[in-house]
Amino acid sequence: MKAKLFVGPLETGKQGWAHLRAKEVGFENTVVIDGRSFRYDDPFVYHRINEDTKLVIINDCREDFNYQCLFNIIDGVNFKFRVHRRCENPKEIIVPELIVTTEFFDTENSISASFDRRFEIKVFPLENGVDISGHELALLSLLGNRS
Repeated sequence: MKAKLFVGPLETGKQGWAHLRAKEVGFENTVVIDGRSFRYDDPFVYHRINEDTKLVIINDCREDFNYQCLFNIIDGVNFKFRVHRRCENPKEIIVPELIVTTEFFDTENSISASFDRRFEIKVFPLENGVDISGHELALLSLLGNRS
């Protein structure tokens, strides 16, 4: 499985789509990491990921974000995070889904074959309200059940 990279200008729905997916898997099973302060060399960057995590969102990555630092996590089937916690030995935790959002990404010049094997790029705004799986999004699913 590929990680999803949501790319587009401010306020085009990237975070909304990521949070809609978080709602589907359960907010309690989702870990959101601030991409603006993300430091790959920080051993505790993934410390909130646990065995119940179903979705990791790295949100709002900076222009200089190094996507190659995620290559060792993406194995083509799952996402293997090496999780460090204080006073514990590091352990590998498998998470089924990874979404990265950014407004800074050159979709025409930044893609290598290695990158293409690992990431599926979705450019925002999406056309005609079509979601990432190709289904039309009903307004009620965005608003939730308000009856």
